[in-house]
Amino acid sequence: MKRKIIAVAGALLLLAACASDSPTLRRFPPEQEESIEAVSPPAAAEQEVGLPPQHLRAIQKFELNEDVVGWLHIPDTGIDEAVLYKNDDSNEYYLHRDFSRNYYYYGSYFADFRSVFGSGLRKDLARNTSIYGYGTDDMEGIRFSQLKKYTDPEFAAAHPYIYFSTLGEDMAWEVFAVFYAHIDLPYNRTDIAYEDWKPTLQAIIDASIYDYGTGEITEDDKFLTLTTGAASVPDENGELVRAKDYTMYRFVVMARLIPPGGGGDTTAEFTEREVRKIAYK
Repeated sequence: MKRKIIAVAGALLLLAACASDSPTLRRFPPEQEESIEAVSPPAAAEQEVGLPPQHLRAIQKFELNEDVVGWLHIPDTGIDEAVLYKNDDSNEYYLHRDFSRNYYYYGSYFADFRSVFGSGLRKDLARNTSIYGYGTDDMEGIRFSQLKKYTDPEFAAAHPYIYFSTLGEDMAWEVFAVFYAHIDLPYNRTDIAYEDWKPTLQAIIDASIYDYGTGEITEDDKFLTLTTGAASVPDENGELVRAKDYTMYRFVVMARLIPPGGGGDTTAEFTEREVRKIAYK
């Protein structure tokens, strides 16, 4: 599909951790920043046409750790791992633990404790499935650092789909918003009523770096929300500046579940907005 790109994408610095309701940022581990940048991310997974059999990979990992609820894959990135879930009312358990539950500063990919997976089929998912991951200011860095590739319009156009599959079903999700958010915005809620969430969805669409021309959103739609921290955010002129308090902001990529069998090789159609802004409540 034809795409329209108006402005040049900027860069941002990201880091993430989680508290009970919204991720709480810690800028750096005890080591120096250079140590963070030196961490090599996992090798990028080979892009496949259509849906990869991710639910089978998730099941294999579930046999090793019963906290596995799915598999997350974004082509041409190192984001290609199991997603973990702990109903601990805090979003803290896998913040600094690896897959084997050992201490690891950079943590794991993990779903919000309010998430609902049920039987593992799409019909049982909550309205919004929120997944968190650590990030740095290096687009080639570890964990959700590579979400920042979506600030590059060329990458965003070439990667319209994110693949998050549960233990029961392979699923593709179409990106419809890439944005910066203040932590007061309940974009990551999983259990919010549709009518109560509509103003938040509108704020998300309005603040997105790209105007995807999102069609009508209905009560039956389901969403995938990928979150990491934002050390730099747009100022009143839309220029990226270092946040005075980076714990107050997030960088988010949000996608909508598409029907079974979708998510093949295609490109996104969007217009890049000339001025970036932050989504507030």
